[in-house]
Amino acid sequence: MRTATCSAARFQPVPLRRGAAAAARAPYCWPRNSKPASSSRRISQLVRADGGTPDTDEGLAAALEEEVEEQSEQDGLQMGSKQSSDVDVDMLLHRVEQGRINLQPAYQRKYIWPMDKASRLVETVFLNGYIPPLVLHADENHLDDVVDGKQRITSLHAFKTGRFPNGDEFRLQGLSQLKQLNGKTYADLPRSGPSPSKLAFDRFTLTSYNFKNMSQEAILRLYEDCNCGSLNLNFMQILRVVYSGDLIKLLDDLAKHRRLLELRRAGGPCKDESDCQLILRFFTLHRYRQRFSGDVKKNMRIFCSENRNLKEREADTLRRLFVDTLEAVHEACRTSGPTSWPLQVYGPNAFRLWKGRNWDKKLSVGLFDTIMLTFADLVNSKSTPKAQHSGALLDDIKRMCVEAEEFQTERFSAARFKKRLEIYGGRLEQLLGSHRGRQFPQYDQLVSNLYTEQDGKCALCKESIEPWHDAEVDHRVPFSKGGASDDTNAQLVHKECNQRKGARSVLSSSDWDPFTKE
Repeated sequence: MRTATCSAARFQPVPLRRGAAAAARAPYCWPRNSKPASSSRRISQLVRADGGTPDTDEGLAAALEEEVEEQSEQDGLQMGSKQSSDVDVDMLLHRVEQGRINLQPAYQRKYIWPMDKASRLVETVFLNGYIPPLVLHADENHLDDVVDGKQRITSLHAFKTGRFPNGDEFRLQGLSQLKQLNGKTYADLPRSGPSPSKLAFDRFTLTSYNFKNMSQEAILRLYEDCNCGSLNLNFMQILRVVYSGDLIKLLDDLAKHRRLLELRRAGGPCKDESDCQLILRFFTLHRYRQRFSGDVKKNMRIFCSENRNLKEREADTLRRLFVDTLEAVHEACRTSGPTSWPLQVYGPNAFRLWKGRNWDKKLSVGLFDTIMLTFADLVNSKSTPKAQHSGALLDDIKRMCVEAEEFQTERFSAARFKKRLEIYGGRLEQLLGSHRGRQFPQYDQLVSNLYTEQDGKCALCKESIEPWHDAEVDHRVPFSKGGASDDTNAQLVHKECNQRKGARSVLSSSDWDPFTKE
């Protein structure tokens, strides 16, 4: 019986070195005692291929690291049992055809090997060479999910049946040791006799490590180990390598979105991919928060495994959810017409804690979770705050950062996560509810009309309202004194002027400080 170490399953194939020229033509073999440098280079090339830029918000990665998991209940990591066995190719492929081996569990990638690589694997079989062990896990129905070895098993099956999964014919090509087999198929081989023959192919033996009774988290960790081994990668880089596909492409695309870059105060994506991790964190918490147990990374792994190969419609849904929520956080709305300008809610200080006198330079992951998830619900219900709420929202979040101790620590737990949502959601509901009677109908159009009627000037100070000023609609007769919320009682003013006016109908000369008035 042949034996193999478990670590061998961690690495992709590298050719036996016979000189630089020979290496390119080598069969599909793994050196038993050589360092898997080629695999390291291959994986490192997958990590943020666009290079990225250093994070400039002074601590996004650090904030993610500080958001330490506090388990409110046991992790549920159940490693199960393991045993090894040998199986010949014929029996292995027979089990595949019977449906007893599942080549496509949710966490697995699609078949991606080119014909040259699949051909080298077949050549190694005929040369009686070394192929790393397969890693299987028996599910509750006693069917074996392929944790590691999907590309190898699929290639062997494609050769025997003569067709790849996409329907292309499999004819051997690019062989360097058995050149006489180039252009051949399994059907072209002699039935028996010395290798290469059908009998030699069918009787080639592979080692299999068989696991059972493992928890889902343990299976995903095993899958990560098989694909990344002991390479020095951070959490998000591991997810990129293990679950590369449409979801990772979406995260990369969103990490470059101008609004996220603006809120991060950065010129480009993070080299350490902490921006992608932050976006993935939002998707994960949004999906699983109703049954969230407190382990974010565990749930992120599950989200990646379930959504690795997103359909176009699913990707568009996630994209709209993130972008629309981010825009809603940044600004309440835009007024219509040629005089439109952004009316900010939290603006560039979104997701940063108020420290009493200034905003923290570092992004708060806890605040990011809370605001994004709450606003996502508002976006879905089409009830996002309007421009007239912006000042009150900003003032309230400053008070919350100082008053609510749940936001003064980055330590994370399921209980604290739910409490943060409860606190912020309650304050937001109270604030928006107190404004409902004050709201002017068709606010965007009203702003545009008032701007035109007032010749672009503030109704209180009579100075110009420039597009970059934070203007708002004010009640001529204060709402607290019975003033109606309609266009007959509306005036466009600078936000600063409105705050000085308070619950009065006009400003007095004493309201102006000649040293602060612009």
